[in-house]
Amino acid sequence: MRKLIVSAMMILAASSAGASTYVVHADGSGDFPTIQAAIDGSTSGDTILLGAGTFAGFGNSDLDINRPRLMIGVAPAGSSVIDAGGGRLAVLGEDPDASEHWRFENIEFRNGDGIDAFHNKQLEFEACRFVACSSIVFVWEYVIPQGSVQAIDCEFSLCQGDFYAPTVLLQGCTFSNCPGGLPGAINLTATDCRFTGCGTPAGGYGGVFELSALVGYGGHYAFDGCVFSANTSDAVIQVWPGNFPHLELTGCTFAANGGAGSADLFLQTGGGAQVVTIDRCVFAFRDEGPAIVVGDGAAIPTLTDCDIYGNPGGDWTAPIASQLGVGCNMSANPQFCDLGAGDLTLYGTSPCLPANNGCGVQIGAEGQGCTDPTAVEQAPAALGFSAQPNPFNPKVRLRFALASAARVDLTIYDASGRRVATLLEGAERPAGENVLDWDAEGLSSGVYLARVLTPAGMEQLKLTLLR
Repeated sequence: MRKLIVSAMMILAASSAGASTYVVHADGSGDFPTIQAAIDGSTSGDTILLGAGTFAGFGNSDLDINRPRLMIGVAPAGSSVIDAGGGRLAVLGEDPDASEHWRFENIEFRNGDGIDAFHNKQLEFEACRFVACSSIVFVWEYVIPQGSVQAIDCEFSLCQGDFYAPTVLLQGCTFSNCPGGLPGAINLTATDCRFTGCGTPAGGYGGVFELSALVGYGGHYAFDGCVFSANTSDAVIQVWPGNFPHLELTGCTFAANGGAGSADLFLQTGGGAQVVTIDRCVFAFRDEGPAIVVGDGAAIPTLTDCDIYGNPGGDWTAPIASQLGVGCNMSANPQFCDLGAGDLTLYGTSPCLPANNGCGVQIGAEGQGCTDPTAVEQAPAALGFSAQPNPFNPKVRLRFALASAARVDLTIYDASGRRVATLLEGAERPAGENVLDWDAEGLSSGVYLARVLTPAGMEQLKLTLLR
C-alpha cells in the first residue's frame, strides 16, 4: 500500500533507502520556505521534517498533499503547530493515483476549516491536537465508500466541526468545550474517550453526538468505556429517524449533563436505531431532564446492569420503567469521589463496583478512586436534607448538614424536570448545618423537586407549593 505519513521523528528511519530528507522551519529557513514548497519539491519516499514553532500563512495551510509514500515528520509532540488562520488545513488525494493511507502524529492543528480527503482508503491521527477548528475531517464518501478515519490519543478543544466519514474510530481521545456536534459516520466506534463541556447551553442542535447524517445507509454505533460529563444541548447522544441498525453503549458514565429540554440519550420520534443495547452504564445527576427519552415509534432500549439515579426529569421512566430491578438494573447513588471537580471515580462502597453488587460487574467507565475517610466501610453520610414548612406559600426553609466543608449545588426543579431556581452552584459551604430560604413568588401551585448535591452524595425531596 502506498502511504503518506505525517509523523514523529522516531519513525523517519522507515523512509526508503536513497530517499531525500528535507527540513522546513517555521521562520521560512531550511531546505524549502514552506511546507507546500517541500511537498511540491519532493518525490515518493522522501521525508519532510518540520522544526518546532507555528507554521502559518501561504504555503503552510490549505496544503495540497498528493505524493505517495511522502513522510512529514515533526518535532516532539506539541511543539509543531499548523495554524490555518480560519482556512482549510489540507486537501488529501485529489489525484486518484495518490496515497491510499495517510497518517499524522504529534501535530497541533489550529483555527482550521478541516481536512478534506478524497481518494484515501485510511486516514489516521495519533497524539494530535485540534484547537478552535470549525471542522475536523471530511471524507468524500461517494468517492471512497470504504474510507475511514481513526484518531488515537488525540485532543479536541473548542472545535465546532465534525468527523464526516463512512467509518470513524476514536480511541483514548478527549473532547472539551466543543460547541458543535460530531455527526456523520455510517459506522462509529468510540473507546475510552471523554467528552466534557460540549454542546450548546441554550439547547438546539449540537450535542456531543447527533447520529443523523448519512441516513439510509445503516451502520453500527458503539461507545465503550466513555465518559460524558457537564455537556449541554438537546441530548448528549441524539439519534434521529433513519436506518440505524444498532446503537450500543457499554461501560459508559453519563454525569452532570444538562441543557434545555434535554436527556443523556434521546431517541427521536419516528424511527432512529432499530436495536439499542445499553450494558453496565451509569446515568446520574443531570442538571435538567430525564436520563433517557424514547420518542413514539423509536426502538425501546434494552438495559443490562445499569444504574440510573438522581436525574430531576426522572430515572427509570416509561418505556424503560419495567426494566428497573431486572438483573442489576438499579437506581442507587453511584458515589462519585468528587462530582463537582469532575472526578467520577468511585468510593469503595459504591454499588457500581463488582464487589458491591449481586452481579459482580463494574458499572460505568470508572473504578474505585477513593474511600470515605470517616468510615471506610460505610457509604457517605446522609445530608439530612429537609424543608419547613412543607407544603409552603411562598417561602420555604431548606436545611442540610455537611461532615466537612465542601462545594455544594442546590437546585429546584418543576414537575417536568425544568430547572426553576439555582440557590447554590459549586458554592463552598462550611461543615455543620446549612440553612437557605427559597422564595417561590411568581411560580404556580404544584409539586417541585429540591436537590442538594455534594462530593459525598445527593439527596432530593418534594416540595408542595399551595397558593
